[in-house]
Amino acid sequence: MNAILEEINRDISRITKVPLYARQMDALKELSHLLNNHGIKGIIRMPTGSGKTRLITAFLLLLKKTKNIDEGDIILFLTPRQVIRNQVVEELKILEEFEFMIREIPNSDNGTKEFKNTLIPLNEYIKIIIITPQLFHSTIMKYFNGCNVTLRISLRMLKP
Repeated sequence: MNAILEEINRDISRITKVPLYARQMDALKELSHLLNNHGIKGIIRMPTGSGKTRLITAFLLLLKKTKNIDEGDIILFLTPRQVIRNQVVEELKILEEFEFMIREIPNSDNGTKEFKNTLIPLNEYIKIIIITPQLFHSTIMKYFNGCNVTLRISLRMLKP
């Protein structure tokens, strides 16, 4: 597993010209350990500015390289505010080189339509949809307008 982690660090360093910081590598190793031994259930909590988005970028590469996510999968990435969403979009763009498709859903009337269209899987890409919780909620409410529906979100268990 260390070889895969080093490969991920080289990939990120090659694209961004900056390797992961030691604390990010330590956190990635811990996530890798959890993935291998327990599956992933938890929260990543790090101080502001410590590189959580960069860590998530590295972790998504780890999931892909270890075949825990595949082409056609869709990842929903919630951000609390539009400003943070914009930062996340910029940071995650490096994943496009690895068959990830990054889609930002705008907070606008078109956001609902774009969100629905974005939910269509594309077999050759892993989609990452970046959206605020408010827009996610309003889109679901508009989509199921007037229907008595229970929304059920299924999380696929990661392969051990």
